Amino acid sequence: METGPEALSPPPPGSFRPRESRGAEDTERDGPAPSSTRSEAGTMRGPRVVWPAVPRAQAVACPNCGVDGDKPLHLTVDFATGPATRQTTRVLRCPVCTALFYETRVPPDYAEEAMLERGRVPFYLQQGAGLSVITRPLARIRVPAGGHYAEIGCGFGFGLDYARHAKGWSARGIDPAGLATLGQRMLGVSIDRRYLGDSEPALAGRHDVVMASETLEHVVSPAGFIGVLRALLRPGGILVLSTPDGADMRPETPSGILVPLLSPGLHLIFQTRDSLGALLRRAGFVHVAVGKDGHSLVAFASGAPLDLQDDNTVLRAEYRGYLERRAQDFGPEHDLFLAFAGRASQEAVNDGAYDQALRLRPLLDAACRARFGAPLTALGARVIVERGLSLEQLARRVPLNLGGLLYADTILRLVLGEDRATLGPDFSRTEAAAHALRHALGGLAMEDGMTEDIAWTARAEALLCAAAAGEARVTAELAVLPPAPDPANGADRRGAILERALVSLVNAGHYAIASELSARNGFDTAPWASPLGDGALTESRRDALFCLAVLDALHDEPARLKRAHGRFRRVCRLPGVAEAPNAAEGLFAAAARGETATLARLRAAGAEAPS
Repeated sequence: METGPEALSPPPPGSFRPRESRGAEDTERDGPAPSSTRSEAGTMRGPRVVWPAVPRAQAVACPNCGVDGDKPLHLTVDFATGPATRQTTRVLRCPVCTALFYETRVPPDYAEEAMLERGRVPFYLQQGAGLSVITRPLARIRVPAGGHYAEIGCGFGFGLDYARHAKGWSARGIDPAGLATLGQRMLGVSIDRRYLGDSEPALAGRHDVVMASETLEHVVSPAGFIGVLRALLRPGGILVLSTPDGADMRPETPSGILVPLLSPGLHLIFQTRDSLGALLRRAGFVHVAVGKDGHSLVAFASGAPLDLQDDNTVLRAEYRGYLERRAQDFGPEHDLFLAFAGRASQEAVNDGAYDQALRLRPLLDAACRARFGAPLTALGARVIVERGLSLEQLARRVPLNLGGLLYADTILRLVLGEDRATLGPDFSRTEAAAHALRHALGGLAMEDGMTEDIAWTARAEALLCAAAAGEARVTAELAVLPPAPDPANGADRRGAILERALVSLVNAGHYAIASELSARNGFDTAPWASPLGDGALTESRRDALFCLAVLDALHDEPARLKRAHGRFRRVCRLPGVAEAPNAAEGLFAAAARGETATLARLRAAGAEAPS
C-alpha cells in the first residue's frame, strides 16, 4: 500500500519553535537571579515553591491598588540570595485588582556589579536577553523616523539599539546597573546610569514613545512609577510596558518559566491583564491595550487612539533584517556577533526564511572556528565530552546559544533535503548542548526557559529520526517522553510527536514498529482516529489517521479492511484535503486510492461493503 507523500514528515516552518525566554533580559539586566546554597553533594539548590492546600489569608493593603483587607496566600518560596542566606517568603493575591505580590518587598541595589562576573554577560548577550520581547512592541508603533524615545530600566540597551537602527528614533535610557555602562560602550547607546527620579522635570513632555520592558515588577509603587512615565510623554505619546504575567504563576508552570518569573529577591509585584489595564487607566490613559507575548503582558497606553502595526509577517521580517544588519557591525569573535547573527539564524529558520539562514550559516561557522577553534557542528560533540562545566568555563569553550544554533542548523539541513533518519545524532548533540547550559546556569541558581524548551524539542526530534530509521527502541523511548515544558500546550506537543513518529515509521515502511507504537498509545481507540468522526483534525492527526488506515489495510480481516476503508474515506473528506494545491498527487490522491483498493478487496472477499 502506498503510504502517501514523504513531505508529511519534515516539520513545517516554526512547527516546533523553541519558546523564547520570558524576561531573561529582566533577571540578568538588573542582577543575577537569586543565588542558592549548595547541597552536601555540591550542587546548587534553587528556589523551592510550595503551593498551599488551603490558601489562608493575611490582612494587608495591596501595594498595587491600595485596597485593605484579606489577601489569600498564593504560594510560598524558599530561596537564597547568597551563601548561608536561605529564607522563605510568601506571594499573596489581591482579590480586588488581581495583582500578586511578595509580602516583603525590599528591592536590591541594582547598581552592584555582580552581574558582570562569571560568564553572566556572555550568557545574557548570546542567549538570555529576550530581544524579541523588547523589540516586538516597538516594531508595532508607527511613529516615524526622527521621533524621540526613552526607555526606563533599559539594562544593556538592546531596546535603545533597535529604536536607533530599526526605527530611526533618537533614543536615551535610564538604568542604574553596571550592565548599562557595558551597553553604552559596546552598542554606542546613550544611557544615564542612575535610578528614575520621583519626577523628571528636565525630561517631561519630550518623548513620543516611552518604554519600560520587564521593569514594573521591580518597583515598590507601580502607580507612582507609571505616573512618572506618563509625565515624560508628549501629548498623544505612547507608553509601552512589558511585565511578567502573574496569571502564569501556577503549579503546572515549568521551572524554566516559573523560576525567572518569581525571581525572589528581585521581583516585587506581579500584574495580571486586569490589574495592569486598571492601573494604566487610573494613571489617566484613555486608550489602553493589554496583550500577551509568551509569559509577559505587553501594554500600550496613550491619550490618543492607538494605531499599531498588526501584520506579523512584516514585523518578523523587519526584526530579522535588523538582527542581520547589526551582526555585520561586529567581528566574528565578538559576543554581539553571536548575539545578533545567532538570533537572526534561529528566527530565519523558524519563519521559513531559508535564504537568510543560508547566508548566515557560513558566517556563524567561521565565527565558531575563529573563537572556539572548531566548526559549529563539532562544538556539539565537545559539550558531550566535557560535561559539568561552570557557566564561565562553558563560555570559553562554546557559544552559550549553542543549543539554539545547532537546532536551527539541523532543521535547516532537514528542510533542504537531508535524510531525517541520519540526523538523530545531530539532534542529540543539540539536546546535550542545551543540558550543558542548563547545568551551568543551575550552578548559579539560574534557569532559561528557551533552553529548557530546546532540550525537549531536540530530544523529540531525535526520536522522530529514530522512527524514520526504524530503530526498535523508539516506542519505549517515546513512552517516557514527558510533555513539553509548556503549560498551555505541553501535552498537545507531546501528542503531536507521537503522531508524527507514527507517520515517520509508516512512511519508511517500518510497519511492525508503527503497530507497536499505535498499540502502546491507544491510537486505534482514540476518538480522533474513528472512521466515523467528523470535523477538522490537526495536521499531525490527519496524517496519523491516514497511516492508521495503511496499517489496517495490511491485514485481510474484513473488520480491519472496513476500518481502513472508513479511515481513508474520512481523510478524503477532511476540510482542506481535497482542495490542497497538490491534491492530485498528494494526500487526497493517496487516500482516494486506498479507499478504492480496500473496497475492492472487501468485495473480492465477499464481505459486506461499508455503507
